Amino acid sequence: MCGEDFAEGWRGTYDSEHGAKKAILRGGGSLEKVLARYLDEVPVKLAQRGDIAIVENSGARCAGVVYSGVVWVPGENGLVRLRVKPLSVWRVR
Repeated sequence: MCGEDFAEGWRGTYDSEHGAKKAILRGGGSLEKVLARYLDEVPVKLAQRGDIAIVENSGARCAGVVYSGVVWVPGENGLVRLRVKPLSVWRVR
């Protein structure tokens, strides 16, 4: 959508949750630091459709997409919607 494929360098570099955690450590140490390299942080109260939100799910932080007033995150069997307040929100530039 924005003409920039910021996930290109990440795609194919991990194939498990453990591998993803290692990639995040190499990329800055936290989801927020990785997202800050590519996206603009916006106030949580200004979250809108298509924004990337950091939420807590089952005791772990994960990134999801804001859509229809909820945050959609990857789950064991596909996407899962979470009705939680995001910890932080990021917008594609």
